[in-house]
Amino acid sequence: MDAKLPAFLRIDKNVQLEREKLADYFRQYMEFDIDDLDKEVRASLLRQIDEASREYGAHKQRVVDEVRIVQELNNGMKGLHSKTVEARNELNHDISQAMHKCKQNLSIIEHQNGEKQRLRLKLLEM
Repeated sequence: MDAKLPAFLRIDKNVQLEREKLADYFRQYMEFDIDDLDKEVRASLLRQIDEASREYGAHKQRVVDEVRIVQELNNGMKGLHSKTVEARNELNHDISQAMHKCKQNLSIIEHQNGEKQRLRLKLLEM
């Protein structure tokens, strides 16, 4: 290749530098082994797949745990709702009974007041 280059180009520092780079690229190309690259790529991909699988497994377990917690909370809320409704019904029943007793007592008091009024009138008439 040197014979084909004119002398003024062979002595130029930039041309010499670029020719050395070209020779280095040629040497690297000749030493390059595609099988080694294939093995490295496959190994790298397997590592990445294993890591992604571990991350997915951990994520899946976290989701399962969180779903279980939500279900437990939901069940607890249902139980709490049932107890609240039951307590409200008992309270309403107790209030109804108390109102009924109040009405009975009011009826008794009205009857007694009527008797007192009748007796007063009798006393006044005497």
